[in-house]
Amino acid sequence: MVLMKCVYCGINDGITKDHIPPRSLFSKPKPNNLITVPCCNDCNKRFKKDEDLFMGWVLFSEAGTKKEGKKIWEQKLNRTFEKDYGLKKQIAKSFKIAEIFSPSGLYLGRRLISQIDPIRIENVIRKIVRGLFWFEYEEKISLKSKIEIIGIPKNSNNIDTLIRNSICGSRFWEKIFEYRYLRKSKDTFESIWIMSFYRELYYIALIDMSDVLNNITK
Repeated sequence: MVLMKCVYCGINDGITKDHIPPRSLFSKPKPNNLITVPCCNDCNKRFKKDEDLFMGWVLFSEAGTKKEGKKIWEQKLNRTFEKDYGLKKQIAKSFKIAEIFSPSGLYLGRRLISQIDPIRIENVIRKIVRGLFWFEYEEKISLKSKIEIIGIPKNSNNIDTLIRNSICGSRFWEKIFEYRYLRKSKDTFESIWIMSFYRELYYIALIDMSDVLNNITK
């Protein structure tokens, strides 16, 4: 039996199956249509801590007040914090008071927000994008490709524009994880991916498309 290569490193055999998006996004019972991609043990272990941190950060946002977010708190995250003191400490240290403004510039006051190391957040988003690309096209993104991650407000006009001009993902889990994408050509990896976590956190991933970065972030 010939094993496929890991979709993340592209070097080791994909002897395990990795869930895209992470299973931790879902409360029990888990959906029966989750995406799995070939993954090696090294990559599986390498991403785990970043995924745990990512989920803790997500659920400290407005997403944690959603029905699904509350279920995850009850079912798993409380126990995770009890067992992993290091993770709990990292989340706690990330909190600070900041001045909040609306997209139009209206001052909304000072609030407690959580700021996690953006590199670790982007590691998880890039992993998800590599998995989604393989799922949609059965192709591994080149390790030489540049994947840029942009977090944008949920009420941004750019989201509406991109949604109108992109394709809905082959699978989605309403109000939990949804994605859309637009590929420039089948001869290149150049593409845009829009992801929503609980319809509270929105990210755009640009693969080899730095030239459109400024237009999106305006």
